[in-house]
Amino acid sequence: MPIYENIVIGNFLFALGLKMGARQHASLAPDLAVHLTQQTPLDRVLGDVLLNGLKLVALLEFKRAAARRSKERSNLRKINRFLQLPEYRELKQTSRRIHYYVETTDKLEEGSFSRVLPYLDLDLRTQDQERTLEKLIDDLVLDATSASPLPEMQIEKYQDYLNLVCDSRGLSYNSSPGLLVGVRGDGQIAFAEVPDIRDLRTTYQNIERYQQTLEQEYRERRVQKLSETHRQSQAL
Repeated sequence: MPIYENIVIGNFLFALGLKMGARQHASLAPDLAVHLTQQTPLDRVLGDVLLNGLKLVALLEFKRAAARRSKERSNLRKINRFLQLPEYRELKQTSRRIHYYVETTDKLEEGSFSRVLPYLDLDLRTQDQERTLEKLIDDLVLDATSASPLPEMQIEKYQDYLNLVCDSRGLSYNSSPGLLVGVRGDGQIAFAEVPDIRDLRTTYQNIERYQQTLEQEYRERRVQKLSETHRQSQAL
């Protein structure tokens, strides 16, 4: 029986959340903005999943090994045509750093269920650049929680590459809002809006503001609890 892409993507995002939630953190402010764009207008111009945060950006395309890859080969040719232009050649390394092709089989066998490689290499049958989906999740969480914040020059290159991917499809597109999710000091889930998920700088600014808001609420909640504990101890 087939294990369809949307099933894999849903479990990938759930596993990513499990790993992120298991980290040690003073508060549960978001480290990543997670955008599932599959079967939305952005699927045609961008890909299936876009992750962006203060420390990483990742664009992922998921495919079953049994499915036809003619669309992906066509998209790859369009991207390569742009990357051959002098003004875009330096973005080839950027592509290999943030743009992933995830291929899965219909058999859940260790070591053979998934392969992850740079999108530019989706037609290559080599294991030199390949990872499993499990390893990709581990690497993404490590970068999102432990790496240094992206420098301005890197952000600019990532933005240029996302724009290149969109432009290479030759389709018009409008801004597309997204959501941030975090946990308040009282344990309640809270959402915040991202005006356009492809605008990295604005997304980073929204994440920083949201982190500051949640961390302030967390500190105030702790002070309130300590005050209540102190009053109760005095009453005794």
